[in-house]
Amino acid sequence: MLCLTGIARTQKESTLKVNQLKKVMELVMPDGDGSNGAGVAWNPAQKTYYAAFAGNITYPLAVFDAKGKRISEDDLETNFDVRGIWYNSKKETIQMNGYDDFGWAEYSLDRKGLPTNFSKMFKGQHQPDAHS
Repeated sequence: MLCLTGIARTQKESTLKVNQLKKVMELVMPDGDGSNGAGVAWNPAQKTYYAAFAGNITYPLAVFDAKGKRISEDDLETNFDVRGIWYNSKKETIQMNGYDDFGWAEYSLDRKGLPTNFSKMFKGQHQPDAHS
């Protein structure tokens, strides 16, 4: 895979700098249903990553340490049809928006960064379309 990283032009010629990307980490989701990634969120306070599959409330949610090792159990589910996921540093929660009119929801986190409580924040569609 190539990535365009910058363009520099001189009066005599134009040059294009291209760097080869290299994989530095892989987050491996638990086996099971789902295959459409909804996103990855980084929690800098607890140095954990959160990844979720979109498409169903029973699809996996996984928590990883800073090196990419999964620290959550295999059976952790989203409980929500996730379309986007992020870390809220003010509330220290993982939040997400859902499919269509699922609204927004959040997970409270324990000392290790694992989800402990799921709650809905807003009902209804708060994005441009059902899959945003």
